[in-house]
Amino acid sequence: MDRNDGTAGFSLVEMLVVLAILALSAAVLASGLPGRQSRASPADKALELGRLLVSTRNAVLADGRPRSVDVAFAEARASTEGPPRRDVSLAGFTLRASVAGEWLDRQGGLEIPFAADGSSTGVVIEFRAASGASSRLSLHWLTGRVQVSEDAAP
Repeated sequence: MDRNDGTAGFSLVEMLVVLAILALSAAVLASGLPGRQSRASPADKALELGRLLVSTRNAVLADGRPRSVDVAFAEARASTEGPPRRDVSLAGFTLRASVAGEWLDRQGGLEIPFAADGSSTGVVIEFRAASGASSRLSLHWLTGRVQVSEDAAP
């Protein structure tokens, strides 16, 4: 059978209409989904803060200029002045910090300084979600090694 009469397949207009319907459906579904921030686990947030700490330390080692990372518990964010300036949202988690083995009872925040040689104050930051799941980020004071451990929900 010869199908060269122009009736086989779909027209360009039909294909564009189908693609438009698919794009509209995807946009409607995506708008109804909760934001990525609210789905982040405590381990995800700890890793994100860990990346900020490591990049800040690497910048210090690259140019020898001391920098710090400020963790604002009340504002639920961590930031560094850079360059470049970076912010990490910590919203949705209860935070606790330990410096030199002592858990701090602070509502304000914590400054994590990095000296020109890359050394810092060692710190442990605990992230706890409303579900009870938690993770701990540990920053080694001399090596700058960041370690994240995930605890199971109770």
